[in-house]
Amino acid sequence: MTEKQARAEGHERSPELHRRDFLKAGSLAALGLLFRHETVWACDASMAFLLQQLPKGESMRSPEKVGSLRAKDFHELWSIFTYIGRRWQTGEFSNVTMRGLRAVVRYKTTLTPSYLTEYKEAAEILRCLKAELGEQKALEQLFFVPQGATDFFSSRLGHVRRFVITEFIRYQVLQGAFRKFGYVNYRGFRGGKYSDPSRLPYRGLHHA
Repeated sequence: MTEKQARAEGHERSPELHRRDFLKAGSLAALGLLFRHETVWACDASMAFLLQQLPKGESMRSPEKVGSLRAKDFHELWSIFTYIGRRWQTGEFSNVTMRGLRAVVRYKTTLTPSYLTEYKEAAEILRCLKAELGEQKALEQLFFVPQGATDFFSSRLGHVRRFVITEFIRYQVLQGAFRKFGYVNYRGFRGGKYSDPSRLPYRGLHHA
């Protein structure tokens, strides 16, 4: 085949290739818009959005929905967990590693009642807050309860506080951070109710 013939054949085939590439690009673009549509709704960092009341009230949303959390969503949860340690200076006492927290999150999203929906939205909210405020101020916003807020724990921000932040604080304390407050291990790491100060799950240093 001569060079001229090859160019001619390539020219004849190119419209079909162009159409195929165009359709493929169009499909990918449509898919991208679909996924964008699924997530863009949460990219509102306004306090009005964060305090919006949820239909389920204070109850966990979609506890029957199980699945795996995306790596980028887990990364946002890990940043919340480490911020807790920095804010209360308990991180150095905690035995929880990124791998350990990932195992806990996997357990809590693949079995019912599942935290999958709560974790996904908390990650999305933090991601959107970071885009507007930067990481430090975004994390601070998650821990901020506006003065005069009513039915706080029925709001989006309230759900983050209840089902993510509070859970992570408890887990961090139970996994070694209790030492920050003057307690030592008692018969292994074991939790309990905190309603009765005289029956805390750990004994103080003066009882060691």
